[in-house]
Amino acid sequence: MTDAEARAWLEAAREHDPEYRLFLKHWEIGKMPPTERKGLLFIDDSQILPSLQAMVDEFAEWGRAFAPSPVAFQYGYPSDRPWWSKLDDPPGDIGRAILDRAPNTEGLYWVDFTVLDLFPPGPGDRPPPDEGDVSP
Repeated sequence: MTDAEARAWLEAAREHDPEYRLFLKHWEIGKMPPTERKGLLFIDDSQILPSLQAMVDEFAEWGRAFAPSPVAFQYGYPSDRPWWSKLDDPPGDIGRAILDRAPNTEGLYWVDFTVLDLFPPGPGDRPPPDEGDVSP
């Protein structure tokens, strides 16, 4: 993405609300605008990493590349389950490790693909109603 494209997208979003920010997501730093930073949040959604250390090293590099601008990270992909499933507290352990290495982190997001594996619905939780369901 070019700097001009990022500015144009942010401008279009802010036509709806001047307080809006734009998030840009990829796993390659080179796909992000080279210098435009104002109003942007940079999200790394890298996966297929061999270990927690490899993930944190890669995410720390992402944080440095965009500092002091805010960054965020998506994790918990099925492809990384072989190592994260062995952690005592996968969301917490990974999140704390990222925060230790990327101080400009503003968001940590466990992906929807595996979130119910870690946070299954409780006995009183109901799934969302189907479109045709009219019950209260």
